[in-house]
Amino acid sequence: MPRIGTVLLAVIAIVGCVRPPPTGTTGRLVFYAGNDGQGKVVCTVPVKDGTFLRSTFAERACGNDEIHSLRYENAKQDAALWIYDRPDCGDSEDNTVITFTASAPSVVVKTFDESGTHQGYDITYSHPNDVKGKASCFIVNVPGTGPQANTGLGKGAKAVAFVRFYEGYGASQSNICTYTANTLPFFLKERICKNDEAKSVTFENTPPGSSLYVHDATNYATSDDYSHIVTLREARPRIVVWYFEVTETKPDYAIRYYWEDGRLDGKVSSIIIDLPKPPGR
Repeated sequence: MPRIGTVLLAVIAIVGCVRPPPTGTTGRLVFYAGNDGQGKVVCTVPVKDGTFLRSTFAERACGNDEIHSLRYENAKQDAALWIYDRPDCGDSEDNTVITFTASAPSVVVKTFDESGTHQGYDITYSHPNDVKGKASCFIVNVPGTGPQANTGLGKGAKAVAFVRFYEGYGASQSNICTYTANTLPFFLKERICKNDEAKSVTFENTPPGSSLYVHDATNYATSDDYSHIVTLREARPRIVVWYFEVTETKPDYAIRYYWEDGRLDGKVSSIIIDLPKPPGR
């Protein structure tokens, strides 16, 4: 056989032996001194399926108050990362919650000082100030495998629950914002992140009896359109509420629409989220 044919067969044989990485492949959080995953690599933290880690950056031999962005290699969908200005991971000062919305070989979080939806992740920034790069403490939680798949629970982990709002019906179009709870019970009452855009919502890793109010009014008023949703099972992996302007009971949830002028879908202005503590936990 000519030499070129031998080489071609060898290449085909090698390609045929390539296998996808096994489940449970270890990922890495690579932290950078600059924005957009640029500049000096301050440190790296390995994370695998089922990881729950709470640490200061100093404890990980990282430079304190130097970090502005990160790259998550072998990113796992529904992994969550909390970054805090305070060294005790207290949330009374600057803090950021990042939830990864898709598994990918690499996801770059461009900066911690913003809130928004990006390809591969959502980010919520609280208590902003003028001092950047002050990351001192972090918590990371990566979903487990096997029986724990998609639960967001690692060994000894606190519950990680998500309530995600979407621009379209049935969890379609853009995921306009995500609310994350790393402890249950959890209660939140505030104006929605993007006014007059939400038409549907998903519950993920939430216990039965989770409650959500969506209001047309900005001040939670019941004199204008609003709906009350209660989940009837554990949302594992998730429950999709297709729209808000309906009263019905589904196998997964019950919704009651309090009608005033027939304009709630795409007009949500304020929300109340009430997630109870799961039974037996």
